Amino acid sequence: MKTSCAPTWCRALRRERGMSPQFRNHRWEKLGAAALLVLWPAFVNGAENPASVIAKLGATEFRTSDFADFVRLLDPQIRKQALADKAVMDKVIGLEIARIAVLQEAKTRKWQDRPEVARQIARARDDVVLNAYLSAVSTLPKDYPSDKDIQAAYDLNRDSFMMPRQYRLAQIFVASSKGSAKPAEDAARKKLDDLLRKLRTSGAKFEDVAKTGSEHKSSAAKGGDMGWAAQEQIAPEIRNEVVGMAVGEISAPIRSTAGWHIVKLEDTKPAAPRPLAEVKETLIAGLKQKKAKEGQQAYVSHLLEKSQITVNEAALKKLFEAP
Repeated sequence: MKTSCAPTWCRALRRERGMSPQFRNHRWEKLGAAALLVLWPAFVNGAENPASVIAKLGATEFRTSDFADFVRLLDPQIRKQALADKAVMDKVIGLEIARIAVLQEAKTRKWQDRPEVARQIARARDDVVLNAYLSAVSTLPKDYPSDKDIQAAYDLNRDSFMMPRQYRLAQIFVASSKGSAKPAEDAARKKLDDLLRKLRTSGAKFEDVAKTGSEHKSSAAKGGDMGWAAQEQIAPEIRNEVVGMAVGEISAPIRSTAGWHIVKLEDTKPAAPRPLAEVKETLIAGLKQKKAKEGQQAYVSHLLEKSQITVNEAALKKLFEAP
């Protein structure tokens, strides 16, 4: 089995962003989540052995060779994220396995032999040849883009690289799902009141109370520290309180669907453009893409200038009018 990353499929992957604001295709995501996926360490080093089993869908095994073209043609940023985060890698491969599974089913039913599908396949094949040829005849200068080009593009698009206001929060959490039985809710309220009394005690430290009393284990171990979060990433109930708080202020109890939160605003950062270093690779890719497109358009224009185009308008009109 051999797979490749068709342009439309690659664009769908690039649009998604669990990974980045660019990575979320729900139709395929559901299929990928439904797959019984087992990833093996061979995925990282398996390029040396095309026969290495790196994933399974039920009883069907997928080997390194099945994903070689797909991985090679992945957007570099997505590939980098996948190497750094196993969850991203699992999702990317899960989506590709789902695509392969549906494609195999379609081929079994001879979908590729349908006249309308065959015409689309031929058109897509021609497009691949055309795009590959245009890329070959419109190569970019090796030194493009220069640092000056990159800086100019950054200055021109600075607003598009804005990071939203960020907050560093700490919390004390008491679990109590909405709709819990009254005894459980009463117990949660009693614990919440006890924690509030401790916080109001002279000399009490928020982090100490969080370590001993918070039921959110991962943050409790760090004194309640939840790290930095962009404003829109914070749960609405908490965000509504946090935006009006001063640094160092501790909120009144905040009710969420999961329970009660006592939140401390540790620090905040105003909205600001991302540093050039963080977006440099994105800028370079965009500049190269734009320059390549300009080169391709210039090549086509030059080619068309060699011969005059004439059109039989009557025949063309009939073609457009045909069912």
